[in-house]
Amino acid sequence: MRTAGPEQKVYATGFPGLLRELREEHDAVDYGLTVGLYSLLRASGMRVTYGETDVLSAHALQLHYSFSQPACATLSFFPPVDTLFKSLGITWKEVTPSGPRTAFQVLKSWIDEGTIALARLNEPLLIYGYKETVVETLILAARLDHRMTEVVLSVTQCDKDYWRYPLDEGNLLIKVEESPSSLPNLTELTRSAARRAASAWHASNLAGCATGAEAYEAFSRDMKDASLSFADSSGMAWLGKRLWSQWMSRASSHHFFLRMAPRFGGEERAAISKAGFCFGQCVDSWKRFDRLLGPTWDYHKFGFMEEFPSSYLERWEDLDLRRRAARWVDEAAAWEEKAVKELVKLI
Repeated sequence: MRTAGPEQKVYATGFPGLLRELREEHDAVDYGLTVGLYSLLRASGMRVTYGETDVLSAHALQLHYSFSQPACATLSFFPPVDTLFKSLGITWKEVTPSGPRTAFQVLKSWIDEGTIALARLNEPLLIYGYKETVVETLILAARLDHRMTEVVLSVTQCDKDYWRYPLDEGNLLIKVEESPSSLPNLTELTRSAARRAASAWHASNLAGCATGAEAYEAFSRDMKDASLSFADSSGMAWLGKRLWSQWMSRASSHHFFLRMAPRFGGEERAAISKAGFCFGQCVDSWKRFDRLLGPTWDYHKFGFMEEFPSSYLERWEDLDLRRRAARWVDEAAAWEEKAVKELVKLI
């Protein structure tokens, strides 16, 4: 870590090199908070994969949908930070600063210790360094909802564009203080993941939004509804990463359960292996949906655009195309239901 001076940058241990590695691991679909949690674990020296983080935080085990309430995609039955860190035996620190200036002071002190931070503001940010100028301290951050693009923030800019007003949930800073080098108690972690998957699948709603089986059913029904337009109002919000990040996380469940199966024996091993297979088939069904209604540009390379091109919106205005794609959503739901039925055998 370099010593601060005029116009010099100070980085947390391993950065900015680790930031480049983290960015290269992921495709253009933004996973937001989960990538931030994974980054904290990696920076702490823990041997963990993104898929394991995705499942153990419970993000990969739930699906939410409500046509009129797209913000429900960010809800969670299981608080992701607490769920992940407690299950892994991690000690962490959370600070709710009184304002942006105080937040900068805290973040600067953590960077000086060599530690990165996750800032949960209007959007999640990974804080990995700062620049000390003759005038002020500027924070170096990666925007987790925007493909980890780098941004340099002043106190004024943070206050204007990132600080939550009113303080509904508060502004939270998180750092890992101590973590094991590898995942502990993998058999018990797998059982916990199975319980959470079953709970999320069978729950009827969360804050008025459909979840699990009912979320699949509601989405499929809306896609076939001629009176609904996904090309304007709330519907358009589902044409971006809100939907894609949810279904793509099924790949994490696919890999996680296949990897965990050999740790079990007999019927349990067979059930976990079959669950992993079914999640893989679920992803394949979603990929067929994607071929019909997915972005008309290479989103794996460029990410989701701020404004969708007309060619993409035209797809979603084609009711016949939507109804054809809805069949693949139904098939994905059937495969996920089979996966959950297998996981119930572990409970």
